[in-house]
Order: sequence, then structure tokens, then C-alpha cells
Amino acid sequence: MVVPAHNYQEKPLTEEELFKRFGDSSDVEFLSSDDEDEAAALQNNIQAALDNLENVEDGDGFPSFTHNPIASTSNVNIDMSSTMPQTPSTSVPESNNVGSSQSHTQSSPESDHSAPLVTQLKNKFKLSVTQSYPTVGTAPRRSSRNVTESAVLVDETVNISEPVEPCRSTFVPTSKEKIKWKKDCSFESPPIQWFEPPLPEIESLPQPIDYFQRYVTSDIIESMATMTNLYAVQNNVRFISTEPQEIEKFLGMTIAMGNLQYPRVRLYWDTKLGINFVNQVMTVNRFYKLRQNIHLVDTTKEPPNNTDRFWKVRPLYDTIRKRCYELPLTTDLSIDEQTIPFKGHINAKQYNPNKPSKWGIKNVLLTSSNGLMFDFILYQGSTTELSATYRSFGIGAAFVMKLCERIQTSNHLLVFDNYFGSYSLAQWLLQEKQIYGLSTIRMNRFANPPLTPEKTFNKKHRGASEEVISTDGVVITQWLDNKKVSLASTYVGIGKLDLCKRWDKKSQKQIQVPRPEVVSLYNKHMGGVDKFDFLVTIYRSFIRSKKWTLRLINHALDMAVTNSWLEYRENAKVLKVAQKNQLDLIHFRHEIAETLMYGNKFMNSKNRVGRPPKRRRVADPNVRVELEVDNTTNYFPVPSFTLTSRLKRDKEVKPCDAVCQDEVNHFPGFDTNSKFAQRCKAVDCRKRTFIYCLKCNIHLCISKESNCFLKFHSVA
Repeated sequence: MVVPAHNYQEKPLTEEELFKRFGDSSDVEFLSSDDEDEAAALQNNIQAALDNLENVEDGDGFPSFTHNPIASTSNVNIDMSSTMPQTPSTSVPESNNVGSSQSHTQSSPESDHSAPLVTQLKNKFKLSVTQSYPTVGTAPRRSSRNVTESAVLVDETVNISEPVEPCRSTFVPTSKEKIKWKKDCSFESPPIQWFEPPLPEIESLPQPIDYFQRYVTSDIIESMATMTNLYAVQNNVRFISTEPQEIEKFLGMTIAMGNLQYPRVRLYWDTKLGINFVNQVMTVNRFYKLRQNIHLVDTTKEPPNNTDRFWKVRPLYDTIRKRCYELPLTTDLSIDEQTIPFKGHINAKQYNPNKPSKWGIKNVLLTSSNGLMFDFILYQGSTTELSATYRSFGIGAAFVMKLCERIQTSNHLLVFDNYFGSYSLAQWLLQEKQIYGLSTIRMNRFANPPLTPEKTFNKKHRGASEEVISTDGVVITQWLDNKKVSLASTYVGIGKLDLCKRWDKKSQKQIQVPRPEVVSLYNKHMGGVDKFDFLVTIYRSFIRSKKWTLRLINHALDMAVTNSWLEYRENAKVLKVAQKNQLDLIHFRHEIAETLMYGNKFMNSKNRVGRPPKRRRVADPNVRVELEVDNTTNYFPVPSFTLTSRLKRDKEVKPCDAVCQDEVNHFPGFDTNSKFAQRCKAVDCRKRTFIYCLKCNIHLCISKESNCFLKFHSVA
């Protein structure tokens, strides 16, 4: 707190008058001493020091000190550690403040007569001067008047009996009336030393399931199994208790269905269109039972005064977000919104006609330009976790400020669109976080800078550009493409022009159009969220359901898988793995689904839940169907079966390494359906064998010379 100067009276001040002048006990806390005499001496010393200081009225009407032994605009903290014992519980934790503490004193020859008292106070209170910066996202404090010069009593390490409320931000945005613009001058980009994120210390690429389990941990799967059983018991559902391994199978089947994109769930168990890869894991009735009862929390224990509309799925999203916080940030970042498609009943549903999915739940993401997600906020209306301080900047800017809590380092370039952009936000990013912002803008949010009017500007040649600069370091650039484009930045303006190709309707050919540097940077770094959303959309594990919890669980799985794949691609670049040897997204998803369904699982038919499906008759593979055409009739030809040569066998597909090396349920069997021995599928083995793995369903030889069956299932 900054203690304002006052016109002090000659008579001694009581404690009540001190509180009236310096604020109430929440702003300045006078700690009592066990020794009453020492406390009285303290108050007398303070009064004597104040009596020796003359005050005059400054230009703004506030009194200020003419004799100031310590001149500063910093905050005031009074250390009473010498009069009370310190305990570990009374120490204030360090906050992630931007800036550094400064300590300096200033003396004047005119104040020599008060030097002994000031020295005594400094020894008693351990006087020093520190500059306090706000902690982002904290609750606002009671406001206090600032003065240009004041006497301050500050402690470097504050120790109090109760927790200190974090100070509110000292940032005050410039009002629109006071914004000053400069024309006919060029904006110079600040000399920034861009950093590279630390490279991961890995010797080989982990398995896809290893990436996925960093987002969806075993703890959340165990909790999901427990809460699913609890929900079934509470609602008297006829339900066989599930276990974590079965929940993994359910999640794996959900991911696999996203790859295959059947329009209805039951088609995966259809007699003609069924997929054995999916329907062999569990029966369709068991899958529906799990889907109807899947839960993450105890729904009977909703927190009191709950404002979180997504509290039923919050544990899963918190687990994913925790992993996102562990990822090293890149230099270039982007913020944009995505829509989780949903038309069911939930009061957080939004309608956006400009999105591919017009109805759904809004999710605001912080990503790199490559699409790697670092943080996200599920929008739920007025109860979204945005502080009142952030909301005062506008709802769009509040999202950016909240997501910037993830950024604890400076010298980042943050790109966003005109929904989020405003002049005060650009100021806040630069002054409070040392982050350079870049966005498209709406002119009314920037006090309508003195640029050429749109009608006049549209008459200029294609590629024309101009800029204006504010005294706060914000540059507004407008550029004429097919129509006027306006951008704001604190990093670059027109800068170095480059050429871009555009189609000219008049000449009916491609032309070169000059483009400002700020437009090039925006196009280069803005597409991160759109890329992430596109990757989620193409293999979305969508299941038609009226339950919003199921929709959000599926979306969380898709986000985890997509971010895992983006991590995998970044690590592959570090290890210089060839592009052709890297897994694309659909194969990456397939390996995760396969591992969840078959890895570390006993795939014995006796363990399957429910009635076994009816076996359909399969034609003999050694029989060829020939059609006998009767030319005398118009009826459809009648098939007749004749013995022919043996048909070519289906190619054996090797499962992923996570399934082959899980050391669970791998037993040899003898192939009685084949008349000829099959080639051993082990590497560098040319032998033929009738022995195959019952789980992997591939042939592996066992002989006196070698045991390929054992080598194949051993961890390298």
C-alpha cells in the first residue's frame, strides 16, 4: 500500500486517527507487542518522525513531502519482525511477479535534522524500498491514492500473522480520450532476442500409448471405473461392475470408431459390415451399458455454491491441462476459439453462425503456430473462471489475460483475432507481461485512429498501406487487399514489404501485391488453433447422444490424442526421423486404440461379458463360386459351387509393439486350418512353421536352432 501524505496536526495522533488517515486494518496492520512500553515508544517515534517532515500541496492537490529522507513511489510494508516471533506459517510465498525489486535511498541536506530519527526508524523497522508488481489473476485490493513522493517504511521479507492479500495490478489503461497518435513516422521493431524451447532429452521415440497416458493417466481411468460402478449402484441399474482394464477397452473402442466413422454404433457388430477389430473386444450390449453409466465424479456430492457447469467432467480436463502445462512454450503463440459440436440440453451452449459447427460449447485455446496446445478455457457464460479485473477489459480480452497466466516468460509473440483485440489489452500485454501482441482489430476499440477513411483508402492501388503509432507503443496498420485489412501490434508495423500472389479479375492472371510485414507474421502464426481443431475434426470420435458429459469426454479424448501426435511429431524432428517413417495421425490413433483394447488384456473368450454372438456360416475358402447363366430365361443366375484350387491366404498383420511386448496372454497354437506351413514373421527368419501366437495371430517358429516366438515377444 502507498501511504498518502496528509496535513498532520501538532497534537499527538491516536491509533484511531492513524487508521483514519492511513487506511483501515486491512491496508495497514499495526502489530501489537507483548511489551506495552515498547509499543508506546514505537508510536512516539513514528509521531516524532512525522512532525519533523514538512508537507506542501503538489500540483494535483495532494500533499507531498518537501523533506523526504526516502523518496519513492513504491508500496509500504512495515516490518515488525523484531517485536514478534516469526514462524514458518507467517512467511509470504513468492509470487511470479514481472520485474525486479529495487532498493535505494535518497537523502537531502535539508533533512539532516531528522536523520537520527530516520536512522532509528530504519534500524527498528529495517527500512528499505521495494517496488511491488501485481500477480496476474489475483483478487483486487482496496484502492489507495498514489503520490509522487512519500516517506516509506518497507521490509524486504514481509512476515505477518495472517496471509497477505496479493496486491492488485497497478496497470491503468489509457483512456480513449488521452490516446495520442503520430503519423508520417515509421515504427521500429524492438530488438528482441527470440529464444528456442529446450529440446527433449530422448534417445528414441516413445510408443504412442506412452504419449497418450501422459494426458489420460491411470489414476483418472481408475477413478472413472470406481465412479461408474458407484453411479450404477446409486441408480439401481442392472450392471456388472467394471474395472480399469474394461474402461481402457471402452476408450480404445471409442477412438477406433473415430477412425472408421460408421454412421451408427451398432454397425460395428453388424453381421455384414461388422469390424472384428472392434466387436471382438466386448459385446454391443456391454458397450452400451458402459456408455450409459460412465462417470467421473459422484453426482450426489455436488460442491456447495457450485458455479462450475462442467464439474462432472472437470477431473478429466484438469488432467489433460496439467500435462499441457508441462510442455515447453514456443516463441510464437496464438489464441482462438473452437466449438465442441453439441445440440443437446446444456445452459453453456453457444450459437456461432460463422463456425462449421454452429451449435456447441465454446473452448478457447492457447497453441503454438504448429497447433500444439498449451492451455484452454471452457466457456460457461457468467461463471467462467475470469476475475472481475480481467472482465473490466472486455470478455474477449479477459480470455487472453487468463490464458497469459500460463506464460511466465517474456519475449513471446502472441497472435489473436479481432474478437479478443483491444487497445488496453495491447498495453497490458506489453507493460505487464512483456509479451508482444498482434491482432486484427475493430477500429472503435482503438479510439478510431487518424487513418485514411475507408472510402478514400479503397480507391488506392491494391497493396497500399499506411500506419499510425501511439505514444504507448501501439502501431495500427491498414492494408488494401480485396478490401481494407486493419491490424494492431506492439512488435512490428509495415516493416519490410514482401510480395504475395493474388488473382486479378481485370487482367485475369496472377499479380504480385506488396504486403506489410505485420500481415505476413499474422498469416504465419495465427493458424495454430485452426490446425489443432482441424486435426480433431477429421477423426472425431462422435457418438450421437443427448448427454453432454459423454460429448465432452469424447472431445477430451480427441484433444489428448491430437496433442500426443503433435508431441510425437516434434520429437521425431528432434531425432531426425524421416517423414516416411513417422506415423500419420490415423495410424497413431490406431496404435493407441489397439493398445487400449488389447494391450495387457486377456483376450480369452471365457472372459467376455454377455451372450456370445451367433456364428454365421462361412463358405469354404477352397470353394470358388461360379455362375451358371441360363440364356433361355431372364432370371438371375443361380450360383453353383465347384471345387477349385486353394485361394490365396489373407496377409498377416503384425500388431503394434505395445501389444506384442505386453507379456500377457501370448501362447503358441498349432494351425490346423492350413495344409501348408506359413512363413515365420520374425525379422531375418526364412523358416516355415505351423505355430502361431493365439493373441497376435501371426506365425512364429519354434525350433531347436532358434526360438523366434520368444524373441518376438521380448522387450528389445
